[in-house]
Amino acid sequence: MNWVERSHRESLSITRRRLAAHREGSFVALYPRTDDALQMVVPGGIPQEDLHLTLASFEHAPIGGQSADAMTRAMNELADSFTVIVAEVMGHATFNPGGPITPDEGGPYGRDEPCTVYIVTDSQQLSDLRDDVLDAVRTQLAALPQHTPWVPHVTAAHHMDARMLSYTGQVMFDRLGLTWQGRTQYFPLLGATISPYSD
Repeated sequence: MNWVERSHRESLSITRRRLAAHREGSFVALYPRTDDALQMVVPGGIPQEDLHLTLASFEHAPIGGQSADAMTRAMNELADSFTVIVAEVMGHATFNPGGPITPDEGGPYGRDEPCTVYIVTDSQQLSDLRDDVLDAVRTQLAALPQHTPWVPHVTAAHHMDARMLSYTGQVMFDRLGLTWQGRTQYFPLLGATISPYSD
């Protein structure tokens, strides 16, 4: 059996394992507004509240034991400088299609596993915010390797056929999130009216 042929139940099990590991990491991300996130959820995929667009990853940074205070202040300042970001889901894709069949074969956090994503584009603000996030990160941490070129995306599931995704169109990101050693804080962007994600 290859990864494309996995059932929803198998994809859900793998996605949950991958998500549990990811939640213990450290990263900065944008989160879609509640209504948009609900439209992007797929059966067997990542839960609504965990859908995000990563702006910077610290998974290789030596931050063990470091306080998140400085990064928290930086993210709060950035959130106060950017309005709600309107972008476009313009397609679907599979990243790492030749990746390991099972999560146990992957690297740290299973980062090389096949994942199914929404491709996000058409927002200069998105690029500007990412540049500012990276600048803020570099003042607190040593230079960190990031994927180049950057491909803005929201991961919907792991080990799932991209044909399972159907949503395209506008997506609004209304909150910035800082996950630091497994703990996430959210910072509403200017003009955001935050509503909780459904259970």
